[in-house]
Amino acid sequence: QTGPQSSKLRTSNGDGTYKIELSVTGDADPTESTVGGVNVIIVYDRSSSMTSNRVDSGNTSPRRADAAEKVVYDFVHNLFGYQKKGADIEMALVTFAVRGDISVEWTNKETDIVGTDEDPTFSRTGELNSARQNYSTNANGTNWQHALEQALDLLGRADDHQTFVILVTDGAPSAS
Repeated sequence: QTGPQSSKLRTSNGDGTYKIELSVTGDADPTESTVGGVNVIIVYDRSSSMTSNRVDSGNTSPRRADAAEKVVYDFVHNLFGYQKKGADIEMALVTFAVRGDISVEWTNKETDIVGTDEDPTFSRTGELNSARQNYSTNANGTNWQHALEQALDLLGRADDHQTFVILVTDGAPSAS
């Protein structure tokens, strides 16, 4: 009755960037079992800054894109897992660099977004992997505003379920 508990933790990486952890926990009500649906639009940064990696104490950490892809894959895979329980899951993918592009229209197929291989190296098919192969080399290309306009267009074509927009970016602004 009080809702789930949530917490947020921000930790400095010491280089001007931060690691943010969000957690939400709560008990399920075993007397209620409703299966609904949800729409999710993933707005994914494929600008050149996503291919960067940073150096911490002499160790090179993974590319920003690798970390982002892993998180998105896990999220998509887990959310589509609810289809086995009867949930109506619809998802779309918008990618952006110099401009935003609708990479995948509304779909109820996990493979349309991330492919089928659960290999954490992302050597799979699917639009997320396609975006990975096509990171922009244009330094002036972080147009998240145009990408969100594309997401708004998709929102106008969504079904009646609640819709969430998830922005995945390193936050590095464009030079222009």
